Amino acid sequence: YHNAFWVKEPGAEFTGWGIFGQFIWVHQPSETVIARFSSYPEASSPALTSETLRGFNAIANFLTTQS
Repeated sequence: YHNAFWVKEPGAEFTGWGIFGQFIWVHQPSETVIARFSSYPEASSPALTSETLRGFNAIANFLTTQS
C-alpha cells in the first residue's frame, strides 16, 4: 500500500487506504478531500471498506447538490 493510490474514476475520484481502514479520499468534482483515521477490528474488511466508500460518496453527492 505504500505510495499507492487507486483511481476509481480518472480525473474525478481516487483514494489511498491503509490495511485497517485508514483512508484519504479525493473527489475532484465536489472539491472534497476526506482523511479518515480509524482502526477496523480486522485487517482488510471488504464490508467495512464498501460501507466507508458509500459514505464518502454520499457526502460528495450532498456537497455537489448544495452548490
